[in-house]
This record gives sequence, C-alpha cells and structure tokens, in this order.
Amino acid sequence: MQNAAPVWEARYSFEVLGEPVPKGSMKGFPIRRSNGKMGVALTNANPKTRAFEAEIAKEAFLVRGHNATIEEPVYLAMQFFMRRPKSAPKRVIVPSVSKNDADKLQRTLFDGLKKGGIYRDDGQVVGGEFMKLFAGGWGDPDPNGVPRLCVEVRRLI
Repeated sequence: MQNAAPVWEARYSFEVLGEPVPKGSMKGFPIRRSNGKMGVALTNANPKTRAFEAEIAKEAFLVRGHNATIEEPVYLAMQFFMRRPKSAPKRVIVPSVSKNDADKLQRTLFDGLKKGGIYRDDGQVVGGEFMKLFAGGWGDPDPNGVPRLCVEVRRLI
C-alpha cells in the first residue's frame, strides 16, 4: 500500500509592494566585548534587506491577524516581480540569472514570515514554488509593472 499524498490547506495569501531585495551575504567585523574579550559582530551585506524584510513581516502580521502561528510543515508559493532595467531588451522575458539569487530572495522572505509570526521556524518550510519575473511582463497578471512579492502560505493538514 502506498502512502497518501500530502494535503495542503491554503492559509494566507498576500503581496508586498516594492522591489524585492535579496538577503545578501553576512559580513563580520571584530568588536571588543564588555568583558574585554574580542568577538565578531555579523551584519547583512545588503543594507536594503532590513526594510524589505520588515515590510514582509508587517504584511504577514496583518494577514495572520489573531490566528495562531503555524506549527505544521509549510509549503510556499512565491512570485518575485522585479523591475525591468531600461537596458533589458523587450524580447528578454525573465530577469538576469546572475543577479538576485533565488536562495537569497527566499531567505529574505523566510525570515520576514518568521518575524511576522506565520511560522515558528523557517525549517518548517518543506516545499514550494518559486518564480522570478519582470513586473508587468510575461507571467504577471498586473500589466502596470509594479515590483512586488506575491506569497501564498499553505500548511500540511
């Protein structure tokens, strides 16, 4: 007998307006602690990440309302609509494959959802769909070209 396919319940769906910002690499620098010993402070290399992550957390918090934090495994459908550079020819339908790594965009989203109380830990994310597209281009239902992030959160029931 085979195992039954997992059943996912759609819990939340929302969008965050603004240019999606990747998490970036961590950068460390030495600091002297209060006890006199040396330590390392870590910071995000991309200074714009904090503001976009805060926007994700704010929208997540608003859409969650008074519902409890999800404790079950989570599946995410993510669409990142990026601003089309003026230098990009119209025949190019997807953003650059060398800029804004998928995993770094996802890390920003995962941390924002955690801070917004959608789930307890980003380790709960067990699957998902990811798309990085030009705003207003192919695959975007909004022809106005507004950069944004669209998210659907599903939980295993």
